[in-house]
Amino acid sequence: MRGLDWPTPDEAREQFGPDDADYGIITWGSQQGTVREAVERLNADGASVKGLGVSDLVPFPAAEMEAFLESVDEALVVEMNASGQFRHHIQRELGRYGEKLYSLLKYDGEPFVPAEIVDGFQTRIDGEIETLPQFNTRMESAAGD
Repeated sequence: MRGLDWPTPDEAREQFGPDDADYGIITWGSQQGTVREAVERLNADGASVKGLGVSDLVPFPAAEMEAFLESVDEALVVEMNASGQFRHHIQRELGRYGEKLYSLLKYDGEPFVPAEIVDGFQTRIDGEIETLPQFNTRMESAAGD
């Protein structure tokens, strides 16, 4: 019987985009490829964005998440639920960064497409925090620290 090949801690997260980007997009699980494509599109359009994808939440990659958040002005947390569970988990684990985090939420059972993430990012940068009219997504700011 062959043993399971568990990812190493380094394989459980992936950063993409320019290291010196001004903004970040964070996700976990199955949305990583979609976020990667959105980051590529945003950078091709002149934005300064990098992404962080997390596969495993336990153990929580606190040092990597903290370094990522310290390196950006704001971070959009892309997640498929109605309440911002991953964003809350980040805040709970790190104890801060509420002023930098915004959630782009989708909870209709359909996966994100890159255009929704691009639109959500651009909407946040333009200062709006409302339901995004073109897509079935919702923007939500963190409550703070």
